[in-house]
Amino acid sequence: MIPRLKNFVPPLDSFPYNPAKTVNVPGNGSATITLNGRGANAFGFVRILPFGSDLSVIEADFTLNEDYNIIKDVQLSVVRQMFLRKELLAPYIIKKNNDLLIELRNTSGNDQEVNIQLLGYDTPALNKLQSEYQKQDLKQPTPIFLYAKGEIQADGNNIPIEIKTKSVDINLVRAAIKSDGDNDLKVTLQLFNESIKNQVFVQQINDEYENNYSLVPIVVGKNSPFRLLVTNSDIANPKTVSFLGEAYIYQS
Repeated sequence: MIPRLKNFVPPLDSFPYNPAKTVNVPGNGSATITLNGRGANAFGFVRILPFGSDLSVIEADFTLNEDYNIIKDVQLSVVRQMFLRKELLAPYIIKKNNDLLIELRNTSGNDQEVNIQLLGYDTPALNKLQSEYQKQDLKQPTPIFLYAKGEIQADGNNIPIEIKTKSVDINLVRAAIKSDGDNDLKVTLQLFNESIKNQVFVQQINDEYENNYSLVPIVVGKNSPFRLLVTNSDIANPKTVSFLGEAYIYQS
């Protein structure tokens, strides 16, 4: 089981941590958002809430200090789907004097105004949260994200999209899938050659995880073959598909 504190109450010297920035992403161009803690202190996010007129045409990288990929090369619509109704089991912590960099790429020819807001904890709240875990003799879990993006040809059948796994065993507890045409797509989720989810519509995956975690977490072994097989019923138009998964280091 993944330990989680319930009914956590932040300390009195904590303030709401919900920074937000808006940028204009030019057609076929890019823009960057930088978010950090107050006074460059540590912070932790439990939700990422993006908004714009068409998030399916905006591709995003979430990077720690320009060199560590937290989430890479996915449509921003899948990030919104993941965090729309549910937060992480524990915050993703950005340490003191570190920045969260968000690079946005516009795949359309029209300018897009995009806002990204984080919801989470400032340094005093994080310190109390870590103390509460220690009091209960629990190890605070660290979120890990799985991600992938692929192009599915018109009338494509079971087109594979490889999901890069990690160098450690992890528990996958939630997933989100978005595209520029969800109703036309069916997906199969495969670990090694075994189908975990078989030929369901994209919206069924999102309905399953929008408000809930997996009834039984999916254990994804280190460097295991993990993929989506996507079928596109649109005989005229290709689709871009993004996958995002919330996971934690496996604990037996």
